[in-house]
Formats: sequence, C-alpha cells, structure tokens
Amino acid sequence: MWRSIQKIDLGDLKKVRLQLHQASQMLAATGISFVEKQADDGHTNMEWIEELNAFESSAFGSHLQLRLGINFEQFKLILLDDGHGFSEFAMHGKTEAEAIAWYNSELKSSNFDPASFTMKRHYEIPETQQASGAAYNLFDAVPFLGFSNHFANADLLLRNIADQNAGSSEVRCWPHHFDLGMLITVEENDDPEKMKSVGVGFSPGDDNYDEPYYYVSPWPYPQHSLLINDELPGGAKWHTDGFVSAILTVSDFQSAKNQQQHVENFLDRAVDISKTLI
Repeated sequence: MWRSIQKIDLGDLKKVRLQLHQASQMLAATGISFVEKQADDGHTNMEWIEELNAFESSAFGSHLQLRLGINFEQFKLILLDDGHGFSEFAMHGKTEAEAIAWYNSELKSSNFDPASFTMKRHYEIPETQQASGAAYNLFDAVPFLGFSNHFANADLLLRNIADQNAGSSEVRCWPHHFDLGMLITVEENDDPEKMKSVGVGFSPGDDNYDEPYYYVSPWPYPQHSLLINDELPGGAKWHTDGFVSAILTVSDFQSAKNQQQHVENFLDRAVDISKTLI
C-alpha cells in the first residue's frame, strides 16, 4: 500500500540521508565479509522487506540463515535468524564502532566467527561525521519516517514494473549510490556496453538533486536531440549532464491528489519512451 509523502525540509532530508547511507554500509560490509563475491556486486546489495519495514543484507552463515537488517523509521540495526529478528541495536547516540562491537558480539553468540567482518569497501560514498567517529543522531523522527516511506513506496512500484516487463532483474538497493533500482534487459549482448536496457529506480537524493527522485534511464544513451520533455508526464524532465535519465522529483508529485498514480504514470510512460529510443 502506498504511503503518503509529506513535504520535509530539504536540509533535514540531506542530513538524514547521509546518516542512513553511512549506517547501511554495515549491511554492505556483511555481504563483502561473509557472502561469495558476485561480478555485479550483488553480494553487497540490500532487499526491502515490507513485513519488517527494513532493508536486509544478503543471507550468510553455514545454512544461509543469518541476515543483518536496518529499519530507517526507528533507526536501528536488526540481526535476523531465518527471517526472525532476535537482536536489535538502536543507532541514536551510538557510534559506528559501538555498532560494530554489538554486531561482533552477536555473531559470536550465534556461533559465527566475526573475525572476517570488515568495513573496508571497494567504492566511495559521501563523507559523513559518523564515518569519522561521531555518534548517529535521530534528531527528528519525521525525515527518518519519510525515507522509510519513500523506499517502501519505491519497492512497491518497482516490483510491479518488474512483473509487467520481461527481462527484469530483481529490485535491490545498491550501497554505492544508495538507490533502489532494477534493470529491464531489452536486448542481450555478451558485451555489456552493447546490451540494450532500461534502468528504473529511486534515489533518496545525491549531488545532482538535493531531494528524492525517480529515474528511468535508457542504455545506450540516446542522442540528446531525441529527448523531448513534453513527452514525459507530470512535470518530469530529461537529465543529460553526465548521464541520461528521465527524472521525476518529489517536488513534482508530492502535491498531487493521487501521488501513487502520478509516479506510476511517469514510470510507465518513461519506460515505454526509453524502449523506443534504444
């Protein structure tokens, strides 16, 4: 079910987004440390679990029954065994080092050797005070809830698109850019650069946009002269600086009478246009 998106101060959104991105690296580190490496970095990604209102890491352990989760609304880590949470760690007022110490202790109690756990990663994310030892801060529950609602909504819509389009990948959140996305393969090719595809997803915000947004990106990138903003519904625009993607920001849809329908219309239309362009 769609969760209503309310207007939130963009400055607060950015402060919360950076903290959540940093804290979520615990889940990525779980994949890096304990899960067999995949060529597409799939071992590092996260899956939204609606029943838990949280993201989960890849499964690990001798019977692949353990997962680490993160609940954005309550800003807490959850260690799960066979889908059931058995230990939690509230992030507010705690440092990353304290979170790691809790995790290592719980792993050891579960008869799992934590010695291999590492926060070292092969990609960069935006710098945060928390990465340098500052405590996490749930300073206002509203933006934390807002991001939880955003990701829940995006997971709902993207899974629907995956069901409706042949060649769709699983819907996953990638810790590099912190976006929840999927890929529709339109035409296979052994050379990834020559494969035709449409990337569809949701970003909580980044250096390009200070607010959450949905995107639909055709590959190979079409000529800019073929991109017509008027063909996109609901105030969406084509982004062409550095990458090519149809963009619908939260400002474009949060005042709509039916937010879900507004976003769905954009995604469906942008996917159709993108398939035509490639």
